[in-house]
Amino acid sequence: INQNDNNEFISPIENLSYYASPSQNTSLCDPPKKKKFPNFPIKNIYLPELFLDQEYIDQLNCGICENICDDPVIPCCGCDKMFCKKCLLFYYDNNHNECPECKKATKDFSKVSALDTIIKLKTMKCINYKENCTWKGKFSDYKEHITNKCPKEIINCPYKGCIIKLRREEMDNHMKDCKFLEIVCDKCKLKIPKNEIDAHKNICLKELIECPQGCKNKIERGDFNLHKQSCLYSLIDCPFNIFGCEEKFKRIDKEKRLKEDTVKHLNLTNR
Repeated sequence: INQNDNNEFISPIENLSYYASPSQNTSLCDPPKKKKFPNFPIKNIYLPELFLDQEYIDQLNCGICENICDDPVIPCCGCDKMFCKKCLLFYYDNNHNECPECKKATKDFSKVSALDTIIKLKTMKCINYKENCTWKGKFSDYKEHITNKCPKEIINCPYKGCIIKLRREEMDNHMKDCKFLEIVCDKCKLKIPKNEIDAHKNICLKELIECPQGCKNKIERGDFNLHKQSCLYSLIDCPFNIFGCEEKFKRIDKEKRLKEDTVKHLNLTNR
């Protein structure tokens, strides 16, 4: 709240020029105004043309993204130019120690609470109004609408690996048949893309397999190494390998082979 020359209090909406520089009048013959920061990476979804009440709208723009200020702040440099808080912080964090508008040295700012309240009460229409989205509501509800509700908003398929983009109202039908639809494996309970489920069955650690060594026991694939330690058909070293015997045989044949190679083993131990 401010005072005029007669010491009368006036509201912020009557004195917007205190917070933001008024826009310059342009004729229809003027070339389009170039953006000061055309490649600025911070995105702002609050486009001026979406506001139903256009009064003072040109004085509520961020000096960087040029859309309506989201959480408006003013640098402590004296020029009174407004910016979105996230835009100004990004600007400062990228080695700028000055006001984006007047270039005076500063990295401090103050919040414009009165204007923030006014902006949040303004009524908007959806950016997808040309696609027949009929939503109208307050600035403060717009982000929730666009992010989670607007049926006309183009969104990414949520399944990992899918690059399909569709309007939200069309996405449910796509997700039912998406090849990247995640299916829960009934054995290991992992979520596997629909197009990989057959290949997964060949590597699933909980899948029952028949011992590949020939004992015909069924074991979980992940337990095979443990099973090999007791499987009768696993190859083992001859117990006399410490004396130089290099023979290997199946565990089930151990007693038979030791009897057959008794002489050989005695010779090895007597060396």
